[in-house]
Amino acid sequence: MKYFLLTFILSSPLLALPRFSAENGVSCNLCHVNPTGSGLRNDYGISLFSMEELPMEKGIKFTDADYTGKIMKNLRFGADLRFQVLSHTDSQEESRTAYFPMQGDLYGNLTVSKGVEVYVKQDLL
Repeated sequence: MKYFLLTFILSSPLLALPRFSAENGVSCNLCHVNPTGSGLRNDYGISLFSMEELPMEKGIKFTDADYTGKIMKNLRFGADLRFQVLSHTDSQEESRTAYFPMQGDLYGNLTVSKGVEVYVKQDLL
């Protein structure tokens, strides 16, 4: 019981650091609209970081015309959709496939004026 309490007391001040933020020594709001990170990305997060660091195949050239997330000058939309697909073929060549939704979030950000923004997140699952 002593070791459990000691571990619990010592672990309370621990903080989790986002991987990309820690690797690059920058704040989360460098890439995200939300200053705490997660969710919708800002211009830098979309045009530079996510196009170079996050694609499944590095080296693919993206341009600003590929995706900006902007619907209008002051309105940005984004999504985080993740699925897992499992497929199995047994010895009789009968195939089974299962789909598992892992995450589904929609994001929106409306810039009302300089320094005033409305951020919306909707969980789909």
